[in-house]
Amino acid sequence: MSNRQPRIELTPVILGIDIGSTSLRAVLWDAKRPDKESPVLGSYSKKAPQRYEKGDFDTTCCVDINGLSYRIPIPENTELIRAKALMYVLCGTQLDRQRIFDQSPILASLEDYRGRSFLDDAIISVLSDIFRALHRRIEHVCKQYGYRIDAIAMSVPTQWTEKFELTYRSIVSNTFNFPSDQVCIYTETLSLSRYLIGNHAALLGLGLNTMILILDFGGHSLNYCTLFAKQDLFQDEHAAYFRCGEARGFAGGSENWEHELWKVALDKLSQGGKVVQAMSKNYVCDRLNEKKREFYSGKETSDMTITYQQIRIASAVVDRKYEETIGPLVVKALRKIRKFVLHVNNLGFEVEKRVIVSGGTSKIPRLQRKLDELVIRESPQITTRRAARPVSTPEYMQQYGIGEIVPCLAEHELRFVEECNISNSSSKIAQGAAIIAGSSMTVPKYLEQGAVFGFQQKRRGQVWSHYAQIALRKPTRKDDGITFRGEDMEVLKIVCSPFFFSTHRHPRRRNYAGEKKSQQIRTFPIDTAYDVKKLRDFPPGLWRYSLQWTDETCTGVKLIRETKDPGCFRYRFVDETVEPVYFDKSENCTHFGEQWQDDEDDDDGDEQDE
Repeated sequence: MSNRQPRIELTPVILGIDIGSTSLRAVLWDAKRPDKESPVLGSYSKKAPQRYEKGDFDTTCCVDINGLSYRIPIPENTELIRAKALMYVLCGTQLDRQRIFDQSPILASLEDYRGRSFLDDAIISVLSDIFRALHRRIEHVCKQYGYRIDAIAMSVPTQWTEKFELTYRSIVSNTFNFPSDQVCIYTETLSLSRYLIGNHAALLGLGLNTMILILDFGGHSLNYCTLFAKQDLFQDEHAAYFRCGEARGFAGGSENWEHELWKVALDKLSQGGKVVQAMSKNYVCDRLNEKKREFYSGKETSDMTITYQQIRIASAVVDRKYEETIGPLVVKALRKIRKFVLHVNNLGFEVEKRVIVSGGTSKIPRLQRKLDELVIRESPQITTRRAARPVSTPEYMQQYGIGEIVPCLAEHELRFVEECNISNSSSKIAQGAAIIAGSSMTVPKYLEQGAVFGFQQKRRGQVWSHYAQIALRKPTRKDDGITFRGEDMEVLKIVCSPFFFSTHRHPRRRNYAGEKKSQQIRTFPIDTAYDVKKLRDFPPGLWRYSLQWTDETCTGVKLIRETKDPGCFRYRFVDETVEPVYFDKSENCTHFGEQWQDDEDDDDGDEQDE
């Protein structure tokens, strides 16, 4: 008999990684069992700070005379800084690094290293150490459960630059010894959206057609984006939604609030000329984080008292620091909500709206009550879901004219993810990134679900048309182009409506005598469409523009231009432009042009800040 061991079939999985403001989360996702959540659990002693949940990996870095380092356990008498803060430095260009330091008080411990050439190398080195520690844990889990990693998906803040993605991908690829083309990077907001809409649509109370504004209040930034979701497509979760608004972000969050209180506490410790040791600074930081969590749970007191040497921070100082660090984010969020509500209310068809609030900073009951009080207007007498002491409108809101920008939302239209009781909620962004990487959606499938492309026009001296003329859909269907006079046209825009044939009934032009049915002009409303490409600079004369797929697999599209000469009956061919087509899995959108890719051999390009 043979002594050969039976071969074990490994389960292919996707590793999702998300670096939060204080910790790293990782999850292994199996596309064949998408409902099963498998967060990679970190192992910590009972002395670990309470800021870490089960499954969180410590990303605390040490700052000493030797520079930056990552050591577990952390030496007691060492200055500390979070890896996410270091990554904000690394993602900035040389021109805006000064601005990053000035706007991020958490980076104060790196002040002595500002402008030094070795700072980037030191940050890359310490990030590599963090991922090496994660890699050891991942290898153990994969060996224990028989997993094989086929791809790595990571999330980054929306406002980070593409140039940093190159560095980030290189760090992870080298650490895991993994092909760089199988390391995917998506924004945190779109990863969060993918997880929530694909896995918890019922908890969010989405309707048949729903416009969604995602507000993600992280520890270091506020990120947002606008989506359109269709409930009857939740059977195919890859086609449930698409991004119809820009994904953007702003700096600021609860970590900055905690840091400002930390500086106040250190000032009290250093009174009388005392030298505050690093161990004391770290202890105070952990106690402040616990007090901040009391704000999360609603146990707000008049003063904030820390047991270490009986430090007491007056409530007026706590409130002032809160308004200085988090208050401006609330103003930005309210402005986005107002713009969102006005847009949805002006749509030409029935659609529900949802504002979904997520992130660690959004757990603060004070912030939740403020959004409740300033947003929900169901009746003359305002009632909020969180019974607590009334919060007066601070001066900064009056300064920004907050009374003029408050929109109207019903109570069920404002949803806090914290209230949805989602299991393993700390790893939802990491899992969302993994789900995006595992999507099997292609351009042909995208067209099968009802997507259509068309021309939206803006004539000189006029506003944009409210309808777009159908120009491109399935390869088996051929549509006429759009005709216009070049001297009358200012801008022509190619737009796409992903769910058109499953959402709208399109109007038709009257069928005149002698006109074939296939020649009828069809249009679609642009209310739920996104922009693909703009065309300008039209020569004078009568023109016809049309779109055509290059093949049945829809890998490219041809823009065909034809013109009609004076006295001629037919249009004559002028030229055609061929562009590649790709499907963006994170946005659930099809775009024309080359998809941005990292080129590790090209270091000559200028860095661009979003």
